[in-house]
Amino acid sequence: MSAQDVQTEILEPMQRLFLPPRNMEEGHQQSALREYVNALQNFEAEDLKSAWQAVRDTHTSRGWPVPAAFIMAAKQARKDRLGVPQKRQDGVSQEITTAWDIWQKVRASKMGRDAADGGYAWSLKCKILYDKVSPAEIDTRELLAAHNRAQELAARIESGSFKMRGDVRDTALSMYRHLIVKEAETQQEILRGAA
Repeated sequence: MSAQDVQTEILEPMQRLFLPPRNMEEGHQQSALREYVNALQNFEAEDLKSAWQAVRDTHTSRGWPVPAAFIMAAKQARKDRLGVPQKRQDGVSQEITTAWDIWQKVRASKMGRDAADGGYAWSLKCKILYDKVSPAEIDTRELLAAHNRAQELAARIESGSFKMRGDVRDTALSMYRHLIVKEAETQQEILRGAA
C-alpha cells in the first residue's frame, strides 16, 4: 500500500489512455492526481491493478474516470482476493468462510502486517472477528487515527494534564493497559503467521 503503487497501477496507465478534464490547468491536474493518490493509497497493489483493468474495460468516455470508480473496483478486488461471502450459482448468498477464516487470511496479508506495524492490530482483529466487518470495508486510516488518539489520551491522563477523578483515572489507565497487552498479543500472532 503506497502512493507509488497508485502511481504505477492507476495514474500512469490512466494518463496514457484517457484525457484530463477539459480546460483544467496543469497545476490543477497535479492537485487532482494527488486526490487520486489520497483516495487509493490504502489499497494493495494487486487490488489497484485489478481496479485499473475493471475501470479501463468499462469506462466509456475519453476523460479521466472519477476516483470513486477506482475505489469501488479496488474494494471489489480486495473482497474477491480475501474470500468474503460470494453468491452460489443459484443466486443465494452463501458465506464461504467464517470470520475466523477471514481473520487468518488478513493476519497473513500485508493489511495484517501494516496493522502490526501501525499499532492497531487488535482493533483490526476485533473489527473482523466481533464486528463482522469485511476487510474491504475497514478504513485502516481510521484505526490508526483511533490508536493514536488513545495513546495521546493515555499520556495526558498519566501526566495529569487531563483531569479525572482518581477512580475514573485508574479505570481508564487500566483499560488502556489491557488494550496494550491485547495489541502486543495480536502483533505476535501476526508476526508468527508471517514467519
